[in-house]
Amino acid sequence: MEKYIIEMLLHVVVNTHKEPKKVVVLTKNQDTFQTEFNKYKFENIDFETLSPENYLDELAKLENGSLDILVIDEVITENHKKFFAHTNRVLKNDGLVSLKGDFEVLKYLANEFLIAMPYFVNFPQEKTEVLLFGSKLYHPTADIILQRADFIDGCEYYNSDIQYSSFTMPNSIKSQIKDFVKN
Repeated sequence: MEKYIIEMLLHVVVNTHKEPKKVVVLTKNQDTFQTEFNKYKFENIDFETLSPENYLDELAKLENGSLDILVIDEVITENHKKFFAHTNRVLKNDGLVSLKGDFEVLKYLANEFLIAMPYFVNFPQEKTEVLLFGSKLYHPTADIILQRADFIDGCEYYNSDIQYSSFTMPNSIKSQIKDFVKN
């Protein structure tokens, strides 16, 4: 299950950003994210995984406008307003972020990004995992780079169809989040 979540956290944003040059992942699962990223044949892209003790402190150290993509393999449980202000600050004008979360965390994300949406990893006969997508420019279903998404080898869960369908939700959920989701 965790492998599928990692695939979705990374591949959704990498396959939505037009030309990522700098990708940073804040995670305790450094090797797994590196393995997933190595499935791409990018040249001239800087990929880095950081294993912070404190996610907010690590984020505060990053330079303004230095990242195209930020992936956070964690549910942010405190200092939401400050955390997402820093997230917005470190991303370029077309930057993307993905992270684990819930609808409460989504409210804070929506305050900082043009597009803020939940997406889902569904496991048959298990729970559904909620992930969050934030963007300053690109939309995860309108701007997916199919030529990139459809040529990743070795994924157990992710593909371009899954990316589209993970942003689909029933009306009962849409009505709960309609006041703060931006899509």
